[in-house]
Amino acid sequence: MSSSVFIIRIQDKQSETAWKVHAEYRGDSTGEKNDIFEFSAEDFRHLNTLSTKDYGIYLGKALFQNDLREFFKSAFHSSQKLMKVTLSIDVEDSSNSDNLRALHWERLCVPMDQSWQYLPLEQRLPFSHHVSTANLDRKYSPIQKDNLKALVLVASPENLETEYNLASFDIEVTVAGIRSAFGDIPCDILANHIEDAIGLPTLKKLIECLTNTNPPYTILHIVSHGSIDQRGNTWLYWSNQANQVEPILGGDLIEKLCIVQNLPHLIFLCSCSSANYCGGLAQGLIQTLATPTVVAMTDSVTIKTATELAHNFYPRLLKSGEVDVALQQAAAPLAERHDITIPALFSSRLDNQFLFLSPSVKEIVDNSPNSKNLNIDHSQKSRDKREFEYDAYISYVDEEPDSTWVWNILVPKLEDAGLKIAVSGDTDIAGVAKVVNIERGLKLSRRTLVVLSALYLANTMGEFENVMIQTISIQEGTARLVIIEKDAVDLPNLPYRLQQLTAVKLNHPHRAEREFQKLIQQLKQPLPYRTSDGVYEI
Repeated sequence: MSSSVFIIRIQDKQSETAWKVHAEYRGDSTGEKNDIFEFSAEDFRHLNTLSTKDYGIYLGKALFQNDLREFFKSAFHSSQKLMKVTLSIDVEDSSNSDNLRALHWERLCVPMDQSWQYLPLEQRLPFSHHVSTANLDRKYSPIQKDNLKALVLVASPENLETEYNLASFDIEVTVAGIRSAFGDIPCDILANHIEDAIGLPTLKKLIECLTNTNPPYTILHIVSHGSIDQRGNTWLYWSNQANQVEPILGGDLIEKLCIVQNLPHLIFLCSCSSANYCGGLAQGLIQTLATPTVVAMTDSVTIKTATELAHNFYPRLLKSGEVDVALQQAAAPLAERHDITIPALFSSRLDNQFLFLSPSVKEIVDNSPNSKNLNIDHSQKSRDKREFEYDAYISYVDEEPDSTWVWNILVPKLEDAGLKIAVSGDTDIAGVAKVVNIERGLKLSRRTLVVLSALYLANTMGEFENVMIQTISIQEGTARLVIIEKDAVDLPNLPYRLQQLTAVKLNHPHRAEREFQKLIQQLKQPLPYRTSDGVYEI
């Protein structure tokens, strides 16, 4: 995690008017502090009489008292760059607890520079609401720019005003603005009266697209009216086949999404009250579906603010790769808007890392001096006349069951065949950054063996290792990366850069031993190199 993180958890109830606060700082140094958040019935009533900024200051002063205030300021001053701030409300259900959750935490102000500043607009303190998920079975693998693909649903049905007293908006202008925000990111549109839309903005079509599109969408962007009923349920106002309003209950949307195998990593809800603090849709998406990140609206927001925020947001997301950083940068130019504190980030992750920003294979090739003709220099050095310290470097996830398989089966078989093997960590130098040690291990080894499994696909460091070795391979014009299938992996679940490689199937029910012997023989040979006509030779 590149930035430091300040974690605030409001939890155990201490009395009718007090809750425990646990704060933790993770950075170059670490620390934690416990305090009490006291808020009486009178405090709850008083908040409703205050302006938005005064509301945030009042809430901030109640939270950052005494030791916690000093702990926060000390943590910020010790941070080298940014200090990310996450807030979670982990309290048991009760009437008072519901009141606590229902507070407008998106308005929270923090003590900064001898004054109180809106936390959601303070770019030095990227802010998110942390939401826990009970769904540990659904995994979201790290993604790169090459994986980005958006599905955009824009709904403004004909009878919004007459039947629901909701103002319609210009669909064509809205779609054009979103497309401009996405730039080079491919996006498909669900909307009425858009010439190249792939369908109507209906719940059925949304589920169909998310289910059947391959490669899957990594971003879902929704623009529609929304509201909260008296029970705290979220409603979205989409269209039916006749372009009339089809109210969608948030719980029904989540239930339908449960059947989709590959859900988007980021959902952006440009819909009023889509993140109400008592059972909001945004929180439900994370709690039930383990959606990594959801940007949503905590109250009523104008279509103008939501659209301009999105327009600012996506280019910044591509640059930083971090949702919280991009969102607060996007909000900064709109700071004078009365509703700019309403958009909020809800996340199951503390770092809010969305994109893995190592150069993609396509970027490396496109930016190569020889990209026009791929006329790579194949000198004697490129033809593998070099000496390597190891025959292979094994990239795997050091968790069960992968660890046992690597150490009890793979490594012994390779070493028994006379091969010199480096396993992750063997080449590390104490005191050197982990990523530098990884690069060193990769370069000291003729080839890198990726032990492909479900664990590996969900591991960020594994992603880093295989992207780095492919970067080196393309720059050299060699074939260094070898994929080993330990477990059966569905091809659509693999990143494109791995789908294109011929794998060694050590999990094959009949050919496993033959595949092992074939792998050993190939590891003893020089590296294949790319000729000028695109053929690989040894």
